[in-house]
Amino acid sequence: MKKFILNAVFALFTAAAAQAQVGTGFFAGGSLGLSMADVKYHQNSSSITEGPRTLSYHINPRIGYYFTDNLAAGLILGYGGSNSNSKGTVEVKTNTMDLSVGLFGRYAMGLGDESKFFFTGDLNLGFNSRTGKTETGSASVDHDPITTFSAGIAPGILYFPTSKIGLEAGLGNIFSVNINTEADAGNADNKTVYTDVNIFDISTLGFNFGMNYYFNR
Repeated sequence: MKKFILNAVFALFTAAAAQAQVGTGFFAGGSLGLSMADVKYHQNSSSITEGPRTLSYHINPRIGYYFTDNLAAGLILGYGGSNSNSKGTVEVKTNTMDLSVGLFGRYAMGLGDESKFFFTGDLNLGFNSRTGKTETGSASVDHDPITTFSAGIAPGILYFPTSKIGLEAGLGNIFSVNINTEADAGNADNKTVYTDVNIFDISTLGFNFGMNYYFNR
């Protein structure tokens, strides 16, 4: 039995070593996104009320370095937000802004000896700050600012259509821990801290796509 286990472990490491490798060196790139939503309320066949129109956006540049053929670490920044406008008896505008910074560690495993496809697993650590305000007519109210510390594990697929261009796709964190602190916009001494843990939570997952340039491949 002991010999069988040793042989199995040796075979596993041998198979891993035979897989395609990303290679050491720097890479840089990131992701960006833009979405729009338009709501209309149909009360009957002849009455339609315009709802809010929302524009959301984000840009996430990243830079990283592969220390070995399959292990990497790096830095990712984030900027995003949303603008919502509802025109009724009184016009209501809502704006939010997100700023974030994070660190990530990655393991990439080639899917085959000469494959251009890699399975990736990322460990993410991040900090995010959200602010916003709502304008109702001539009145303006600041949102309570929210800061979030987070940690998560995110699998994905990496594909090289060329030797230096890597395309990435994933569903976000399959496991994450978030510590959120919401401050009272009217009194900074008042704060609410809440923690959430998500494991394969469909509501927190979302398809994401990115592209990186690999300088040393």
